[in-house]
Amino acid sequence: GAWGATGVIVGDLTITNLGGPPPGDDCAAAVAATLGAQPFDTTANTTSGLDGVCSTSTIHNDTFFTYTAASSLDHSFATCGSDIDTKVRVYDTDCAGACLAYNDDACAMSSGQNWASEAIVTLTAGQTVIVQVGGWGSGDAGTGSLTITELGGPPANDTCAGAVALAVGANPMDSTAATTSGEAGCTSVNKDLWFSYTAGRDGDHTFDTCAASGDSKMAVFDGA
Repeated sequence: GAWGATGVIVGDLTITNLGGPPPGDDCAAAVAATLGAQPFDTTANTTSGLDGVCSTSTIHNDTFFTYTAASSLDHSFATCGSDIDTKVRVYDTDCAGACLAYNDDACAMSSGQNWASEAIVTLTAGQTVIVQVGGWGSGDAGTGSLTITELGGPPANDTCAGAVALAVGANPMDSTAATTSGEAGCTSVNKDLWFSYTAGRDGDHTFDTCAASGDSKMAVFDGA
């Protein structure tokens, strides 16, 4: 800024990154990932050249994540909805580990083309993997997200702590993979799902499963 007669600096302080690889640019600096979406931007990433025996296809401008499974289930590592044409490769344990899975085209990117990726791997609880994500070609760099999902496990609202917020009207549910929580209430409910609802107005409310298949029970708790 300009230095005035009063000794006051007027203007902006601008901070600029003048170099250095972004986090996750190489396998040794893999970024810790959790279940859900991990955003990425490979615009400034380099191409590591790391290949796997499940596919020696080059993944350009790649970024790396590390993930440790909490459950012994199939896991999906997907870039669906990303802005670039991607590839995904999964390694066991570390950068020198066995190549567990590779995928190029499996789902739609943001523009609608079926050029995003999904690799599905069976993991055991406590197992750590490295996930390599990047572009199909040398010009495929940009933004997206790696979404990690447990497949075949109980739904997110399988317990009271994971209750899903309800809205007035129909709310979809599927208790196929749910467990029985054993919470004490008005009645015992088997393979139960949990929801939360905050009233928007005073008055009587009905909660029903009339349109659902199967024989159901319901219990409503006040507050927590």
